[in-house]
Amino acid sequence: MQRLTAIMLAGALSWPAVSYAQGPFGGAQPSRPPVPPGPSAVMAPGSGMPGVPALPPGAASAMARIDDAKAARSEDLPPPASMPSAGSPGTMVVKPIGPAIGGPSYDCNNCAFPPGIAAPVAPAPCPPPPPEQGECHDACGWITFGDLLWIRANRRDPMVYQQFTAGVGTFAEMAGADTDHFLAYRVGGGYLTSDGWLFLASYTQAKNLVSNLLYPHDGSSDYTIGYTGPGQLISQTLDSTGVLVSSWNLQYRTIDLFAGAVFSPSESIDIIFGGGAKFAWIDQTYFTSIDATPSGGTIRAENLKLENRGAGPRFGSEARVYLHPWWNLYARGFTSLLLSHRKDQSYLVESDAGGTIASISRVTYEREEVMPVLELAFGTEFACCGGQLLLGLGYEFTYYFQGATSSVDALAQPRLVNHNDLSPDGFYARVSIIW
Repeated sequence: MQRLTAIMLAGALSWPAVSYAQGPFGGAQPSRPPVPPGPSAVMAPGSGMPGVPALPPGAASAMARIDDAKAARSEDLPPPASMPSAGSPGTMVVKPIGPAIGGPSYDCNNCAFPPGIAAPVAPAPCPPPPPEQGECHDACGWITFGDLLWIRANRRDPMVYQQFTAGVGTFAEMAGADTDHFLAYRVGGGYLTSDGWLFLASYTQAKNLVSNLLYPHDGSSDYTIGYTGPGQLISQTLDSTGVLVSSWNLQYRTIDLFAGAVFSPSESIDIIFGGGAKFAWIDQTYFTSIDATPSGGTIRAENLKLENRGAGPRFGSEARVYLHPWWNLYARGFTSLLLSHRKDQSYLVESDAGGTIASISRVTYEREEVMPVLELAFGTEFACCGGQLLLGLGYEFTYYFQGATSSVDALAQPRLVNHNDLSPDGFYARVSIIW
């Protein structure tokens, strides 16, 4: 009977009835045998159960909502025919429940439940499901990318000039080494975690050969051709019939390692901070020949090679602004300090027109030094295929401080070294894939 009463009360109060029929702690309660009403058992007015105190008035009004439930479970109640009439000894008084008492009431303040009946308790709200571990809520996963670079490698010298003499005045036209653009490439990859950690590694290779730049002299006395560059030649002039030939070969390879974090101060901005390491191999070869044999002179030719091997920390940041979900603009800047090992080698050979060698001069120099590096780039990217494919264009600038300086210069002019920087710059196209 207690289970039946609890079920009906819970249903009347619009609460789930199954859990409350199991007792106050949610577990199964030991069953109690039903106590049949005896002649001496008098039902308290308004209670509906023998020997149980009546419910408070507010709760009694709520019993009007369970008339149908009582009728449906009439097999669990004593038949009406067996109930004595009111007024006789040991009678059971049954009061009508419903609108006649005042209508249903949904207010229950300070309601009390008799002992042995489980009081309904509001069900605890369901906790939100825990986040799935490893789930990428934004773009994350493995990243691979490739760049095609269209760059040029700039440096201050070698320099070739043409100086004219006209009466008492002179003027000169100077021209640097040919620094046309050339193709290079960069490949790399890494991983972007779901909580914004980014790990990248990239390899860059560039090779440029500027060969056989010819500057002829027709033998006129109105002008001279001059040369200024690194190495033992330092400064030479050709004022008679002959030719000046210059070649320059540059090759550099770098490996960049990066680990950082991605911050998003707003939905349209991403900022990346981090650092890592940079490894660089830079080789430069200069070949210069001044041939004055057509006018009875000699040939002076120098082969100068500069080798630089460096490694050091690399730090920087990148900012991205998303104008649309599929279009963004970005800019980045990085700096490195490379502990580099330099090695300079120079061979200067002087010979006549027949190839007979008159003299050979060989100079070598090695040292350790710290070389700063600055990297700047900006560009745009377009996303497609659900953000897994990115196509971009940009411009980059790299500056190796004194990356083209040769200490061999000091042999010809003691305590004088021409400081030259190496600064590759140019455009690039990038394809990135997020797996």
